[in-house]
Amino acid sequence: MEFDTLTAYYVGSWLLSFLLGLVAHEIGHAVVGRAVGFQPYIITIGIGPVIMFRRLFGDVWLTLRALPVAGNVKFLPQQGAGRLQQAARVAGGPLANVLLLAAAGAVYLANPSTFGTEHLAVTNQESLQIFEAHLTVQMCLNAFSSAQVALLATALLPFRHKFAGRHVASDGWKLWQLAVNPNASV
Repeated sequence: MEFDTLTAYYVGSWLLSFLLGLVAHEIGHAVVGRAVGFQPYIITIGIGPVIMFRRLFGDVWLTLRALPVAGNVKFLPQQGAGRLQQAARVAGGPLANVLLLAAAGAVYLANPSTFGTEHLAVTNQESLQIFEAHLTVQMCLNAFSSAQVALLATALLPFRHKFAGRHVASDGWKLWQLAVNPNASV
């Protein structure tokens, strides 16, 4: 297998893993938010022009946008929600990424020899194919894990910026505000 092919497998796996992690992250916000008393009504994946807007289930809608690099969950206004409830709702997204990372670790630990190549000896064409298959699986698992770590890092770093005329805050910024400001509502 050539270097370009391995690079393509890794980049493709990473991008697909990032998208899966982004979807899981936003669903994590929605599920934990609902569990602590908030009503999600729009789950958005991506930024830019709307590609699809459909009812997901009940009163929850899904919006897919052109560039899947970020996401958002809108909740109906909740009166009297405490800081702990809000923090749980915000932490639901990163928690979903942690669960995906744990699942990747469990897959690896279930049979670590599947993901290594040091025990393989390449002696003929068949053993070369086995070596390449192991290497590809290992690269895909590494790409999946690094995509989840990247999502966690960007979600938990506390930052806020202006995008399209409105302030957008990371989960880390929201959690920080809930921790240090007794009157915060995020």
